Amino acid sequence: NTYALLFFVLMFALFPAVAMHQKLLLSNLFLFFGFRRIYSIRSGKELIFKFFDGGFWIGIASLFYQWSFLFLILILVAIFLFRTFKWNYFLAPLLGFITPLYLYFAYLYISGQPVNPEDLFEMSISFDFRSYNHISIFLPVGIVLSFIIWTLYPTISNVSHKKKKVRNTFLLSVAHLFVAIVIILLVPVKNSAEMIFLFFPFSVLMANYIELDKDSWFKEIIFIIFFILAVTVLFLS
Repeated sequence: NTYALLFFVLMFALFPAVAMHQKLLLSNLFLFFGFRRIYSIRSGKELIFKFFDGGFWIGIASLFYQWSFLFLILILVAIFLFRTFKWNYFLAPLLGFITPLYLYFAYLYISGQPVNPEDLFEMSISFDFRSYNHISIFLPVGIVLSFIIWTLYPTISNVSHKKKKVRNTFLLSVAHLFVAIVIILLVPVKNSAEMIFLFFPFSVLMANYIELDKDSWFKEIIFIIFFILAVTVLFLS
């Protein structure tokens, strides 16, 4: 809904460093194409194509930002949530993921460029969050994490009474949220740009919570907080 779109735009205002990283933006652009196919699995139609497409777009995204490959976990979660157990359903996303990587290395070989597959999958891990000590990063990160903790339980409790398909779709978005947090924790360079992986699941979570809450004044307070925070970050950056 429009609440999700609004929060998504506000997240770009809270983390302006995202706009400075072209590869990260391109990676997430292709991830969105993959997420569209993964979330549409709930319809139960053309599943084999959706699994392949999901893996395919994640594969392209991984060429720009290696840690994007962890979103393959989201496809496995979708398979278990929507009870689509067939051996080819597990194979399709893997083949989809490998296809763009194969085409990329084939292009390098044909064009005479050095082919080093290990360079693509050589990923370092860092838990150094010292860059988050800056107020322009610490403040929005702290607010976002606080809202995740604040809204997660009541939203899950409400959705648990919904129809199974709606409930499973929301649980898929929760799994999406946790995969994004894992990526943020593991990536070696932490400058707040990696928070882009959190934009989509956080926006969905907040939109669901806003719809759940019946107090219009409380909704306005939430929006005011985010708008003030966006302006504050702009001046502090």
